[in-house]
Amino acid sequence: MKAPCRLFPWVAILLAALSCDPFDEIFDGWEDAATYKVVAICPGGRDSDFARTARWFEENSHDAQLGDGSSVRLEIQWIDEDGADLAGTAREIARDESVAAVIGPIHSDNVDIVAAECVQTFKPMIVLASSEEIIRKYSVAQSGMVVGSRPFLWSLAETDISQCEVILSKAGLTGSRSVAVIAADNSYGRTFSQWIPFLSREFSMEMKQNLSYSDQAGLSSAVDAAVASSPDCIICALRAGAAEDLKTVQSKRRELGAACRFIFTDTALEPAALNLGALVEGIEGIAMYADPSTGFQIAYEVRFGRQPALGESQFYDALLLCTLARRYMNVHGSPDLNEAIAAITTEVEDPVMCNWNAIGMMAYLVDMDHPQAIGGASGPLTFDHESYSSILHSTYANWMVYNEKFVTLGYASTDGGKRTEPAVAAWKWKVSAGQEIEDSDPGLVYAPLEDNYAIIIAGSSGWGNYRHQADALNIYQLLKRGGITDDRILLVMADDLATDPRNTLPGTIRVSDLGPDLREGAEIDYLATELDPERLGELIRSVPSSSGTNLLFFWSGHGSEGRGFNWLSSDECYSADMLRRDLSALQFRKLLLLAEPCFSGYMASAMEGVRGVLAMSSANESEYSFADNRSSILGTWLCDRFSNNLVNYMGTNASSTFRDMYIYINSHTIGSHVMIYNASMFGNLYKESPKEFFVKQ
Repeated sequence: MKAPCRLFPWVAILLAALSCDPFDEIFDGWEDAATYKVVAICPGGRDSDFARTARWFEENSHDAQLGDGSSVRLEIQWIDEDGADLAGTAREIARDESVAAVIGPIHSDNVDIVAAECVQTFKPMIVLASSEEIIRKYSVAQSGMVVGSRPFLWSLAETDISQCEVILSKAGLTGSRSVAVIAADNSYGRTFSQWIPFLSREFSMEMKQNLSYSDQAGLSSAVDAAVASSPDCIICALRAGAAEDLKTVQSKRRELGAACRFIFTDTALEPAALNLGALVEGIEGIAMYADPSTGFQIAYEVRFGRQPALGESQFYDALLLCTLARRYMNVHGSPDLNEAIAAITTEVEDPVMCNWNAIGMMAYLVDMDHPQAIGGASGPLTFDHESYSSILHSTYANWMVYNEKFVTLGYASTDGGKRTEPAVAAWKWKVSAGQEIEDSDPGLVYAPLEDNYAIIIAGSSGWGNYRHQADALNIYQLLKRGGITDDRILLVMADDLATDPRNTLPGTIRVSDLGPDLREGAEIDYLATELDPERLGELIRSVPSSSGTNLLFFWSGHGSEGRGFNWLSSDECYSADMLRRDLSALQFRKLLLLAEPCFSGYMASAMEGVRGVLAMSSANESEYSFADNRSSILGTWLCDRFSNNLVNYMGTNASSTFRDMYIYINSHTIGSHVMIYNASMFGNLYKESPKEFFVKQ
């Protein structure tokens, strides 16, 4: 009862304030407010819709703190994110101690530019971007982050993995059993092109086409190919702010007489789309929106006579979060805004009330000693307590263009039920569509194990591909710890990382910032840069082996769908036919093939029907595999998920069965389905152990 009693005098002050004359530029009673500068980065800067939203927030914030001796006011510096030299501007902001926080940018590619600078100083960033790649890069839940790391990037939207989920759910409810994807070739579009193949399998839908584009001609061709594949539904993730893209899709759709359903993502929900008139009448899509229960949308329409634009409710909440966190710092003596945001947005279980308007904000402020969940304009402002970077709840509107207006058909939200834990970031999606492992004995009889040999290949080069050589060395060191000597390991890699000028720890290669140096003691047999796929094949076929040898084959690098393993930066591929040719030419007792690249199921399946071979891939034939452990120190990914999971598991579970290893790696390799091939020609995976490949017997 304490808080309501304290609230009554505040209500009287507020009602009196609301009867006053319109606000001046400097609000009455704010002369003594503590002012904190925040930088707002958005398209158009001060001339954007967000500036109008900011003015409304300032009025509400003023009313909520009127008469309060410790009031907080935000001074906004506006920057047009489409202006010149965003990276240089971000570098200055990140090091400017007078800037309390950054709000924005809006577009994912620009968030990545600014975040790369802000992570260096842990300058707080509150963003609306929902690219999975960006959240994964800057989440503190990554094992590769250095000791002392703390959250700095706070996204007020779930990643677009959740938007993918909602779109597929919507399509499935209306009978769609097959999908095609057309996505922009940028960080925004990549979430859809990389995750819908994975999610479509989770939703038991057939993936017909997965197409990316970078210009109008590419988009036109993509629509042709998508329609020709005859899916039930085509999902279009177009470039932000590009009404011409929407015009191209709709024109081609009419020209082709496409009967399948088209569902657009949130980038199509922009005022410029309505200028296309009858061409876009009836289109539908899914977009992140304000939870209707907050009342923000209705209040906005009453005040401004129009619906809020995409992201306006989240922008309002960014200002709210800055203000409440700054007040928390003043009350509790906290020295860091990031710590304050974490304190007021994580592990808070109280019922959420509406805090975005003046009365709700005031109610929150009068009882800041008691942890309270924040009810923002967009919905509850609650973050994952492990990764911090991604909000746990977003609401999505199913919209349609009707009579030259955007109308809302209904709302949807994600419930967290498919996450690896009840409260973790959206990119940690739990894999449910695993393979059934047969508990049967094919009756194969093998000669006694006499020797172990391994072939380890990193098929890429360059600093941006750091993770592939780190993966290879991680497997190499696992084998060395298992007693397999260098004369029994063929190691092929470019070996250009240890001496790269960007390596701040010269001579070292690691899979986490604080991990051991994997390059130490490694004997590299051949430099990848001196080989081509045919020469590599000759080396593989020359590996000494016998009917008593267990052979492990590991490849990390890039993959091309339906073509094979990419070789360095060339257009050449080490193909499925070459893989089968080269490995079949060897004598071996048993062979374990481990394939890390994207679409690696295509290559692993090439060994089907070969006796004694078990193949395991990080992804199926149409899925991407994902990097892990982003280093803010080195500015690159340090490893891949599949490889890291494999080494971590085998390091502590060497005597497990293949079935147990598969269950662990599949459930922890987020974003793709780990696949097993040719088990019936290998043995009973409930009884066979991977130990005989990793530990000298």
